[in-house]
Amino acid sequence: MRVPDEVRKCVVFLGFRMADGTFKICGTALYFEVIFASRRGSCLVTARHVVDGIRKLGLLEVYIRINTLDGGSKWFSSTIDQWLLPSDPSLDASIMWAGVPSGADHLILNQSTVLTQSTVTELGIGVGEEVFITGLFVHQIGEQRNTPIVRVGNLASYPEERIRSRVFGEMDAYLIAARSIGGLSGSPVFVHTGQVRVIKGQIQQAAKPMFYLIGIVHGHYQKNEKEPGSDDVETLNTGIAIVVPMQKIQSFIDTVKD
Repeated sequence: MRVPDEVRKCVVFLGFRMADGTFKICGTALYFEVIFASRRGSCLVTARHVVDGIRKLGLLEVYIRINTLDGGSKWFSSTIDQWLLPSDPSLDASIMWAGVPSGADHLILNQSTVLTQSTVTELGIGVGEEVFITGLFVHQIGEQRNTPIVRVGNLASYPEERIRSRVFGEMDAYLIAARSIGGLSGSPVFVHTGQVRVIKGQIQQAAKPMFYLIGIVHGHYQKNEKEPGSDDVETLNTGIAIVVPMQKIQSFIDTVKD
């Protein structure tokens, strides 16, 4: 599978400003289309815990690093109150109304990219499908501009039953067999359906590879293990990532857009 550059252009990096004036990048957000009653707009979507983490530092601004058409990048500021939070305490998502600034090298994901139940049924999408994450790798953010990485895995389970998370309690989520690391929180996750599929016993070929947005990264599924002969507890990344369904986020957007 080759991921088109256009897919990586939907993401931006989020961070905060240190006391010495330098910036610390801590998460990923994506541009997403919003359809209002009389117009089309867009918002930035990220994981709620990214915004909450900045708020807990006592800071009042969230900074957004955006690539520019001249090959560089630029920081934009937003107040922390501009980031809207859902009333559902189990939904790890936050949005801010925002368009792509003039001169920015970014794209907005439109609503047609979201995986729906009708698409699942039509294409026979199931567990084991190839998925990928695109977002921030904190060890190589890019000196001049954002350089999102791509991490590939497989769809491990649908949100058939709620799963238990450390901070958000029981939540609706996909599980994917792809390791999540710090910085990927808020990153978009896509399922790749390929160009050739067998649907109802018939071989069908699409005009181009198809990618559907299933949600954003919440974090990794972890377990705590006690060190042998010690009272110390080690937290282990199981290699399974938790993904907040985009359809749940869309429902949240619908409640605050008018």
